[in-house]
Amino acid sequence: MRLQVSTNAFCANIIMILCTLMCDLKVPRWDFQTGRQLRTSPLYDRLDAQGARWMEKHGFERVKYFVPPGKDLLDLDQSKTFYKPDWFDIVGSEVKCCKEAVCVIDMSSFTKFEISSTGDQALQSLQYLFSNDLDVPVGHVVHTGMLNENGGYENDCSIARLSKRSFFMISPTDQQVHCWAWLKNHLPEDSNLTIEDVTWKYTALNLIGPRAVDVLSELSYAPMTPEHFPSFFCKEMSVGYANGIRVMSITHTGEPGFMLYIPIEYALHVYNEVMNMGQKYGIRNAGYYALRSLRIEKFFAFWGQDLDAFTTPMECGREFQVKLEKVWWKTGIVAGPSIAVMPPKWVDESFFDGAVRACHLYHLLVFIFLTSLHEPKQMLVSIQRAHTGHRYKFWMVSFQSVKG
Repeated sequence: MRLQVSTNAFCANIIMILCTLMCDLKVPRWDFQTGRQLRTSPLYDRLDAQGARWMEKHGFERVKYFVPPGKDLLDLDQSKTFYKPDWFDIVGSEVKCCKEAVCVIDMSSFTKFEISSTGDQALQSLQYLFSNDLDVPVGHVVHTGMLNENGGYENDCSIARLSKRSFFMISPTDQQVHCWAWLKNHLPEDSNLTIEDVTWKYTALNLIGPRAVDVLSELSYAPMTPEHFPSFFCKEMSVGYANGIRVMSITHTGEPGFMLYIPIEYALHVYNEVMNMGQKYGIRNAGYYALRSLRIEKFFAFWGQDLDAFTTPMECGREFQVKLEKVWWKTGIVAGPSIAVMPPKWVDESFFDGAVRACHLYHLLVFIFLTSLHEPKQMLVSIQRAHTGHRYKFWMVSFQSVKG
């Protein structure tokens, strides 16, 4: 068990900053400046040398974007504005590469658990706790969630069935402690059932783009086409000189590609092999800002904004992930009767006036959109998030309505 991610000294530094922020105006993409570099990927130094700019999540350093050679790092880091930031076009170029060639995103901060048993206890327990059906063939990956008594999300995750009696669960970075506590509090105490936090054991690389299949095919000496490696599939493979790499045909963006879960001792080798092999396919590094743009173009829900303990599958368009026919402890609690779901929308920038069109801060966009859509005594509009879709040059707005 390695769930404690901070010390009292770390917490004290964060609390001191929080006090000063109570009367401060936070700009877009604000990050803590204290308590940094507590948790890092094995590739941190390698990525930092290539121009990575960092943000913090649950004590973990994650890449925002990569500054191309010749750009001023200091200017970009200090471009705190409510309008179009200096890194906007950089992220756009990373998104373009993800769609046309291949990019690599270090996603090692993902929470990772292994659940196994000597008998059928693992499957039975997970079937009891998760909304989707996990009784799938070995090698398949299921996207599902843990719901509370009111049908709200306690965790959003992907689960791969490694064998008949073992499962590999991937969850958001900031769900590590909460997810562990929820599992321990709701799963039966059984000596034959084992839950292990393996977050620190694996480096995660996300290969996104149409040429990802070419890169991985050459490195694994195995066909990686959809006919041989279908979507939502998981298999342990060799990549370069390293074996035991868990490869999943899922990118969390809707784009083609693969997630590689690599034992940490092989992380640098596999990364170097991927980058070297990918040179002829136009490979480049990318960060989480590009990932967010790709996700919102596909209307993928984002943890903490679209999904939380008060959001049900019905409200976020995930009712297909609830299998009511199987026996589980929250059957029938999917959505309250007063909810009227409104699908995510693309909004052309011409919808707004000139001052707003230049505005990049989605919190301001949310306020303006809320004002324009609110009809007193008839409809209350709840905005989850808004972001630019770099591919279409549109704003994407995700919202739902609650009838009064």
